[in-house]
Amino acid sequence: MAPSVVEKAYADAVRMLVLNLVELAATNGVGKSVAWEISPEWVGGPCLRSDDAECEGYPLKERLNQGREVKSTMSKQILILNGPNLNLLGTREPEIYGRETLADLSRLVAAECKRLGLASQFFQSNYEGELIERIHEARNDGTGVIIINPGGLTHTSVSLRDALAAVGLPVIEVHLSNLYRREPFRHRSLTAAVAVGVISGFGFQSYLMAVQAAAKILEEQEKSA
Repeated sequence: MAPSVVEKAYADAVRMLVLNLVELAATNGVGKSVAWEISPEWVGGPCLRSDDAECEGYPLKERLNQGREVKSTMSKQILILNGPNLNLLGTREPEIYGRETLADLSRLVAAECKRLGLASQFFQSNYEGELIERIHEARNDGTGVIIINPGGLTHTSVSLRDALAAVGLPVIEVHLSNLYRREPFRHRSLTAAVAVGVISGFGFQSYLMAVQAAAKILEEQEKSA
């Protein structure tokens, strides 16, 4: 028996509520706990009484699978940190850093994270203290891996290095340019010693490779849990 207009409206309302709650949870870094609280079967609404794959336009099995996928991936979150002067991408020394902007980079990284089923937060600051505070927050916001381009702080900041070490999360250091083809003072990284790896010299592709490496780290963690 096909669902009534009222039942269809109810299903749509429940679906929107669930999706909004999951999105809100991901934004606030608590996607794992909320996704487990929300039963994915709710997404099917009144069509749950049918064993068919579809119920008057409501693809039950597909929705249940989507619900399970949300439940298993919302806790896979990475934090992408960008240090001083990276807000000037596109205009600062374009012969070295390219003409694409930080906003372009953010969109590219977000698309790659989405493709890999990862939640992500993208943050840039010109202030060392703000970067350190954000690293501290990562201990409790569901972050699994930190990807960081410290900018010039790479070569000078013991405090940034110590903050990364203190939170106990896997760190991947990235750089747009090849540091070892530049000035000698850039050849030394204080933060590299607390990173699981460093990717340098591939432009925006450095970030995408770091995201892929982060996905692998999270996958291995999940297997060993």
